[in-house]
Amino acid sequence: MLAMGAARSRKAGDNDFAQRLRSTRLQRDLSQVELAEKAGLHFTSVSRYETGGTHPNADALKRLCQALGVSGDYLMDGQSEQTARAHLADEGLLTVFQEVDRLPSEDKDFFKRVMETMLVKYKVQSITR
Repeated sequence: MLAMGAARSRKAGDNDFAQRLRSTRLQRDLSQVELAEKAGLHFTSVSRYETGGTHPNADALKRLCQALGVSGDYLMDGQSEQTARAHLADEGLLTVFQEVDRLPSEDKDFFKRVMETMLVKYKVQSITR
């Protein structure tokens, strides 16, 4: 009896993953084919993930996350993005950070240096006032 309940819980979680993947793809205005191309996957794989027929392996999950600009934790359990939103009230700033996060690491490093420089400048100005 306990095993049957565990199977039901897992099935519900599978459906949550499929729904989050689909809704995130649609929020990004991507078709299954477009998402598959961005992630380097076959479009039938994306379709199977969204219908709950199968789950992606770790590599495919990473590719999906990069293509969608979300974390694996968010797709798997829905927690991380909500947590980020709770700590960052400015939706525009959150969107900018998500877009920067999709850049190649060299470009991300540049953005980090610029932001760090601006923060140091702000701190110096606040001290000298």
